[in-house]
Amino acid sequence: MSPSRRILVALVAGLAAGALCARVPALAELPRLVAPVGQLWLRALQMTIIPLVVALVITGITSAAPSGMLGRQGARLIALFAGLLVTAGAFAMVIVQPMLVALPFPSDAGATFATTPAVAASAGGVSAWVDAVLPSNVVRAAAEGAMLPLVAFALLFALALTRVAPASRAPVTRFFRGLADAMLVLVGWVLQLAPFGVFAIAMQLVGSIGVAVGAVAYYLALNVVVMVLMLVLLYPMGARGAGVSLRAFAQALLPAQAIAATTRSSIASLPAMLDTARALGVRESTAGFVLPLAVALFRITTPPTVVISTIFAARFHGVALDLGMLVLLVLASAALSAGVVGVPGQASYFVTRLPMFAIAGVPLDLLGPLLAVDVIPDTFRTFGNVTADVAVTTLTESSARVPDAAPGVREEAAA
Repeated sequence: MSPSRRILVALVAGLAAGALCARVPALAELPRLVAPVGQLWLRALQMTIIPLVVALVITGITSAAPSGMLGRQGARLIALFAGLLVTAGAFAMVIVQPMLVALPFPSDAGATFATTPAVAASAGGVSAWVDAVLPSNVVRAAAEGAMLPLVAFALLFALALTRVAPASRAPVTRFFRGLADAMLVLVGWVLQLAPFGVFAIAMQLVGSIGVAVGAVAYYLALNVVVMVLMLVLLYPMGARGAGVSLRAFAQALLPAQAIAATTRSSIASLPAMLDTARALGVRESTAGFVLPLAVALFRITTPPTVVISTIFAARFHGVALDLGMLVLLVLASAALSAGVVGVPGQASYFVTRLPMFAIAGVPLDLLGPLLAVDVIPDTFRTFGNVTADVAVTTLTESSARVPDAAPGVREEAAA
């Protein structure tokens, strides 16, 4: 049985056990006795997140410099990636907030999940915003678990490191790569215990089983709606870049999307994406440069799904997020997306969610149950990432304005 399936089984079993305890007085104390198991599991994850996130952000950005990716063309492409990542996170924020207001949401859903008091997460004006983003003391920020200033420092440090001579940069990069690898091994050990942690957390839903299941379905609906709306925007962007009709662009994408939906892996879809790019008239030189770089650094669906998870968990627990905090979450989600390159799926889930929850002041209790159902959003994420990678490739080709770079599908569309 796959790890994802084991976690899902643990979630269902935990909910069933909680329902049984709620109906049998002799078992009423069992959820309270099991609860520390879930809390220990969450704490084990928390202890890895600061060194892991800092190391991944630094290595994710500096890894491009030695390979020559940061030349003029590469720098422009990475700037495009960054702009689209921020735009995607902001798009999710704009869409999800009205949906949470318009659609019925179980207001008491978080009563049994919450293990820490909900607090209002507020940016508190420009002065507080600056204090929240830039640390005056990095060591103190790490000791206090202040994720946002740590991410900002790691981002600036990595950018500065790319300007250092390779001989000086290499040992620093190796250190952080080793730190990241060690933390990923530790996270892997903790994830082996995920079924036990998820089971224990789910049992805390005693007395609100129906509400909790409905809330998870609500979370899945938010993800699916936002991903579909993003696809609606990505198709015209890619079609315009390729100079073809929407229908022709969609037909050319189908093989790559089919592989993405079945494997949930952008890397596995790369050969099919290269074939799609050729069919859309993209030169080999452009496709060979843009697509591997996009697969490595550009995961357009990461910021939206991380923002959705954080906003949903905040609403679930009654944590207030003002506009300033939402902006910070969008920027942080874009920065974190660069750090999950090459990180296994379940580990990347926690690498992106844990810091965001910490930034927003949201309790962590929903992490396990949402991981159990993440296979559905993950399928849509890979589907969207593949579509965005091809769309960005056609846009890059279009910006080159090569007159004869449009055979194949483009001729068919013009016929």
